[in-house]
Amino acid sequence: MLDDYELLYLANEKNEDAINELLKKYYWLISYKAIKCATSKQDEEDFVNEGIIGFYEAINSYKEINNTRFITYLNSCLDRRLSNYKKFLLRKKFHILNNALSLDDNNMQLDKYLLDNRENPDIVLINEEKYKILKKRILKYLNSTEELVFILKEQNYTPKEISRIIDIKIVDIYNIIKSIRTKAIKAMSN
Repeated sequence: MLDDYELLYLANEKNEDAINELLKKYYWLISYKAIKCATSKQDEEDFVNEGIIGFYEAINSYKEINNTRFITYLNSCLDRRLSNYKKFLLRKKFHILNNALSLDDNNMQLDKYLLDNRENPDIVLINEEKYKILKKRILKYLNSTEELVFILKEQNYTPKEISRIIDIKIVDIYNIIKSIRTKAIKAMSN
């Protein structure tokens, strides 16, 4: 069996077997670091893929300087790559948050409509029935977490309060609200 330096030499010569051997040897490290960085089970695969990209970068850029072992160099490459990916995801999440529509604005318009027609009991009753039908249709599209957030939002809880109640990060609550909004639009168009 070849040592790391021989495998790295062959890998730099584009020897697929050497690259695969190194990947097999250090996949545990890539997986460990990726799982440690991932915020959810769904993110793990993306982080592992980023780790593999970091692995390839480490192979291509490794130079035997100051007797640094490859695993030490790979470790720092993985840390840097996964940290940058995590920052990218956070920027993306906050971009979504910053560009999200406020549910409060939509509720104000709905409240104004309902207040304008509150004297006529027929219209109030019809609106209540329409809302029940629409709510039932929307709930069919939601998963259990989204349904819970929907119900709490319907009861006038703020995203911060919902975050505390169901023990989910506030950023995730905003993402869930955005998902609910998208699914509600889909439900209304069907």
